[in-house]
Amino acid sequence: MHVGRFSVSVLLQANDGSEPWCLTSIYGPHPDVDKVEFLAELRSVRAMISHPWMIAGDFNLILDAADKNNLNLNRRNMGRFRRFVDEMELKDVPLHGRHFTWSNERQHATLEKLDRVLVTVDWEIRYPSCFLQALSSDVSDHCPLHLALNAAFNSKRRFHFENFWLKIPGYLEAVERGWQCPDNITDPFQRVIRC
Repeated sequence: MHVGRFSVSVLLQANDGSEPWCLTSIYGPHPDVDKVEFLAELRSVRAMISHPWMIAGDFNLILDAADKNNLNLNRRNMGRFRRFVDEMELKDVPLHGRHFTWSNERQHATLEKLDRVLVTVDWEIRYPSCFLQALSSDVSDHCPLHLALNAAFNSKRRFHFENFWLKIPGYLEAVERGWQCPDNITDPFQRVIRC
């Protein structure tokens, strides 16, 4: 579908005729001077597609200070990456098995979560049972990620506030109705649905 400097995007469709979705596989640049261009390339990919979207790979960026085991942080690039994720209304698929995905493999190692999978809400709705797992490797300083689309386990849904909800028309009214629900409805999802 599209080949860029830092990404390859393909449109995938199952044989069952279900709606296609876009996968963008990325390798983010290491030099800071290229990171702005990298994020601009991903924005242009998003502008080309109207399907559920997944971005997966080595971003060479972190979203949060907790994504690194020391305080040697580039807050400007963290902010750029966070703004990109918020603007594109993406969700970070939770990683199971370990927190960090990369190590410089030194005695006092720097550890970072550089590899991740980001998805649009419509992709997440389509694959609510996906499960992202970190695997081990002795041939790379990155750990490979394995994404199962239909994991066979039941987990309790957790509530996570998403910043882009504030942009949705009617959001504040829905919250007001939720606060007026009977006290016996404590599940936040049920409060939004029923009230």
